[in-house]
Amino acid sequence: MRAQRKREIAEQLKVLLGSSTSSLAETFQFHPVDGYKNQAVFQAEQSVLFTQYPFIAGYEAELADIGSFVTRELVGVPVLLTKDERGEIRAFVNICRHRGNRLCRQAHGKQKTFVCQYHGWAYDNTGACLSVANAAAFQGLDRQNVGLKALCVQVRHGLVWVQLPGAEPCDLPAFLGSEIDQDLAEYLPRMQKVAHQREDRMPFNWKLGVETFLEIFHVATLHKETIAPHFYRGVMVHDRLERHSRIAAARPSLARTETEVGAADIGEHILLIYFLYPNTVYLLQRHHVEVYSFYPGTSAGNCVVRTALLRPDGKLADRAQTLWDKNWAFLCESVYDEDFSTAALVQHSIESGAIEHFVFGRNEDALQYFHANLKRSLNENVLT
Repeated sequence: MRAQRKREIAEQLKVLLGSSTSSLAETFQFHPVDGYKNQAVFQAEQSVLFTQYPFIAGYEAELADIGSFVTRELVGVPVLLTKDERGEIRAFVNICRHRGNRLCRQAHGKQKTFVCQYHGWAYDNTGACLSVANAAAFQGLDRQNVGLKALCVQVRHGLVWVQLPGAEPCDLPAFLGSEIDQDLAEYLPRMQKVAHQREDRMPFNWKLGVETFLEIFHVATLHKETIAPHFYRGVMVHDRLERHSRIAAARPSLARTETEVGAADIGEHILLIYFLYPNTVYLLQRHHVEVYSFYPGTSAGNCVVRTALLRPDGKLADRAQTLWDKNWAFLCESVYDEDFSTAALVQHSIESGAIEHFVFGRNEDALQYFHANLKRSLNENVLT
């Protein structure tokens, strides 16, 4: 982040300390809840947001070694990520081209060749079809035409971004915008190793997961015994950056700092939360990064959540495993046990039909902006 912007954010937050609030939108908004349960909206989001835009499928640190691979289920599409002999990370639809069997069933590992368990067709980690069983039965078949279906994949700032079948390749730096792109580049040293990660199917719409991180004034009540002591009540600044958001939240130490906060010290007094459109929250901690990605599930009322704690490399970081374990346990307690359990209750309220709308306050500008961009995306690609 530009040093000047860091200082500006610190000063903006200090001004807001007295009112214990955030930067404010022009007005409050009534927001219909139908979009969290409507199957037509759910299908439109899948076909537009998760096809037209790149989204995060994994982390470069997972694929550090030649021959390493990971598998994912992303918006109903099985995906295989590999690292080939040239060190290039690739992405494929994880389906054998013969009869549609799931090619690789392991979550992760290291191997150069993938052999289908159904009929024995073999592929290498560049997606090329190496052999077909009972070759005489396929005489004349050009194996170049039956390699694994490749997906558009880009690796940037420690994150692996993909686009699902049917998408035009995206200019990722342009999509991120110069400020987000510069910020993520700065934080790359904290993204060298995956300390912990998990994937869960959750009983709430994927957007409710995102919304958890787009305002912080719930922290004082929902997280009274966990996160609340680490935040100054409800004080945050929201930057609208392309379709993404950058949220700066005040730590209690900022209120005790009488002098100007220098750019180098911002991490000691301010927590930075990035929303990377359309579905990922990137949370910068003092020594590590937390990444939360929310994917539509099998219907509007459920989603898949992938969470990772990434940390620096090196002997000092390796010896700090107790710290990473402690932070991970704290994350699971506060986010999963408190935020996500609440989101499940909200989803139940929505599906009961007893409520028709939410009210997004002026202090929930990031929520308003998120939904304005969702509406814009759907209008641009579906309703025109």
